[in-house]
Amino acid sequence: MEAVSNFFGRVRKKEVIARIDRFINSKYMLAVFALLSLLSNIFRLEILVYCITFCVALYTVLFGKDMLIIAAVVFFMYISPSDTNNPFIHTDSFFFPGNGAALWLIVAFILLFLVAVCVRIATDGGFVAFLGHKRALLPGFLLLFAAFLLGGSGYEKYDWRNITYSLLLIASFFLPYFFLTACVRWKEVPKDYFAWLGLIAGFTVVFELVNVFVIHADNIFSDGAILRHYIYTGWGTYTSMSVVMLICMPCAFYLAAVKKHGFIFNILGNLIYCAIVLSNGRGSILMGAVVYVLCAVAVLRRRNNRRANAVVYAVVLIGAAVAVGILHDHVRQLFAFILDPNLGDSNRFALFKDGLQRFFNLPLFGQGFYACPPDFWNNAGGATFLPAFWHNTFIQMLAACGIAGLAAYLFHRFQTLLLFFRKPGFAKTFMGFSVLGILLTCLLDCHLFNIGVGLIYSVILAFAEKSGEMEREAEDDLAASFFRRHQKKCVVPAAYIAAEGEKGNGGDAA
Repeated sequence: MEAVSNFFGRVRKKEVIARIDRFINSKYMLAVFALLSLLSNIFRLEILVYCITFCVALYTVLFGKDMLIIAAVVFFMYISPSDTNNPFIHTDSFFFPGNGAALWLIVAFILLFLVAVCVRIATDGGFVAFLGHKRALLPGFLLLFAAFLLGGSGYEKYDWRNITYSLLLIASFFLPYFFLTACVRWKEVPKDYFAWLGLIAGFTVVFELVNVFVIHADNIFSDGAILRHYIYTGWGTYTSMSVVMLICMPCAFYLAAVKKHGFIFNILGNLIYCAIVLSNGRGSILMGAVVYVLCAVAVLRRRNNRRANAVVYAVVLIGAAVAVGILHDHVRQLFAFILDPNLGDSNRFALFKDGLQRFFNLPLFGQGFYACPPDFWNNAGGATFLPAFWHNTFIQMLAACGIAGLAAYLFHRFQTLLLFFRKPGFAKTFMGFSVLGILLTCLLDCHLFNIGVGLIYSVILAFAEKSGEMEREAEDDLAASFFRRHQKKCVVPAAYIAAEGEKGNGGDAA
């Protein structure tokens, strides 16, 4: 093992590896991931994109300086599947075992990646140091996982799929946090890295949403109104797309507060919220407005760019008021579906009542995750690995895991509150706004239990916990450095030639 460790150590010290590493850990690599996600989602090139991503991730884990790549892979691979491979809608999706070898290739990639991670840990400090690394949220996570696994114990109609789903849920909540907290050189991670990650991922979803409107235009628009049930892609419906954009929105406003010409990022943040509104996810529109106001207050309290950002907010507010006032009928018609009073609560109160009744029937451990009555999305494509949800996190925990589950969840929530309010920082505050966006929408939905959002949540917690260790405010801009070097190469020869010319002229005069 020592020989292997020495080999990897020598390779990682090479200058060419350091240069590649610098690019992979930059915002430009995030843009590459965004492009790959769009190629996968829009042009249905999932397998090609997964192969490229696997190679980049494998190389970085084995030869890079750390495993920061995990954060980008989690964000962008979650939002990469195309609409034709949505397992909840299409029975021929390659995410089903019987539809070709694609699923097994993806499983092989994941397993090989985990093996590579284990090799890296073994050769870079060892498992004892890795497992013993201080993780502030570990006690709450362990209690939560125990509650997941015990959920439904004693229920006469217990569904054994609870075990596999609980393990999947545990993996989504914990694995990214578990690895990132211990396997990243946080002192070298710039404080704006997560903001760039969120901004670029957020606009990736915006472009995907635009594509959905284009390819489903005949169905989405009916008599000038948006029919939101036709807004879906390979990894989720309008609710999933809207909540991911909500998670990413604070990242744009953080950059608006700290960057030169920050008003540009302020405009981008407002565009993300406009996309949330167009997605027609009522929960994200409502809770997104709360997060938007909190972001605006935080941005305007900071001296940087205050005047320019205030102008942007004023223009947006006046523009929205004028648009609603002048185009009132058109706006009302466009959003007729979500403004329709007959839409009501989308059956939520019935689900809340059902969940509470199941809790009262088995109050200690509940009736398990699969006791929830299935809805349309759980039957359309035949995918049954995800249960239906009670559309409220607290009722979800009570119905599925009983009072033991709710107690564990509240302890985890208490620990996350301490995480964000102890040693507060500006970057951590905006990460907190992203988490708050998830939690607020989960009062009307259960995004945390939808695996993908759970993975993103786990990444955010890792960045928030380690934000205090980040010593760099921003990354060195690779493009700016390249142009500076290029300019120097061009300027020096020009100056030399001019000097030689003067010498030559002087000699001729003599």
